[in-house]
Amino acid sequence: MKLHELKNVNGAVHGKQRVGCGEGCSHGQTSGRCGKGQTEPRSVKSKFLSASAARWLLVSSLALLCGFVVVGRCEAADEISLSLADDGVARLPIIVSPNASANTKNLANELAAYLQKISGAAFVVQTGPGTNGIVLGTLQEFPNPALAKVLEVRNVYDGREAYVIRSEPKRLLLLGATEQGASHAAFRLLELVGCRRFFPAKEWEVIPSIPALKIAVHEADRPAMLSRSIWYGGAYFHDVNGVDRQSYSDYLAWCRHNRMNSYGEGNVGSIQIANGHA
Repeated sequence: MKLHELKNVNGAVHGKQRVGCGEGCSHGQTSGRCGKGQTEPRSVKSKFLSASAARWLLVSSLALLCGFVVVGRCEAADEISLSLADDGVARLPIIVSPNASANTKNLANELAAYLQKISGAAFVVQTGPGTNGIVLGTLQEFPNPALAKVLEVRNVYDGREAYVIRSEPKRLLLLGATEQGASHAAFRLLELVGCRRFFPAKEWEVIPSIPALKIAVHEADRPAMLSRSIWYGGAYFHDVNGVDRQSYSDYLAWCRHNRMNSYGEGNVGSIQIANGHA
């Protein structure tokens, strides 16, 4: 039996599984009869728990009680569990390219701050070749032929925001086709470990406490909708000097964390669509 997907968010565990239909079955099943290799998501709360799902539920429950979480989203059979922090010590630095832009450096510092809030460990940001560490940047900055296909830009627009998150023995890759793809990888990582920002204010932010943080993931994704935003017409809080800059800053952070792409000045997604009040 093979666990295909495990996601742990604030104590809720769900899974997607492929199980064999009996000895000699070469393709697996999803129910009592052979489904010829098809898979379907199933809640671990179902009364039809497989032995594998039951074991994962028990392990995940114990892990939460111990302050230990392993997050995994498997898209390949060779995913590797990697320790990011343990006992107040960061196991890996965050690596950016020597040619990284100011935006990427700011992103790395923001990621380091959140990982510290989650684990209690201080993460340093430094430049390097990307052979080890939490590697953050673009495919151009950290060439990897194995990822060229999933990060390729197709038909001019499709793929500008593509990203890959991949755990390896000595590094965690957070790579994008562009800087915006790298940003999506960073905030998707935070989402995988349980971070949430429901509305544009710190009061609506959820940051889990995970002193022993490990991750096993191999995820490659790109947006199906090339322009995504929620805009409320400049209706920010105001003070005596005009727009409350904190309110505007909270909005921008909310958009980044939720991987929107067309918001504020200079934030343009794969394609920009401006239709005014239409």
